Amino acid sequence: MRKLKIEKKSFIHPISIGKDDAKQRYGIGESSLNKIAREIGAEIRVGRRKLYLTSKMDAYFENLPK
Repeated sequence: MRKLKIEKKSFIHPISIGKDDAKQRYGIGESSLNKIAREIGAEIRVGRRKLYLTSKMDAYFENLPK
């Protein structure tokens, strides 16, 4: 009998994420999320939908003073 091949899933790093995913990923509320995203230029609009650029948001949270 052949062994079952288990492929490891590679994690996809999205370019942008929606509001609910961003709130969960960064652990902040909606108003704080909107304020930070506007300040650093990480907020983009696609029609009525608001998306957040993960590269800019990640960089912001990584460079916060500890």
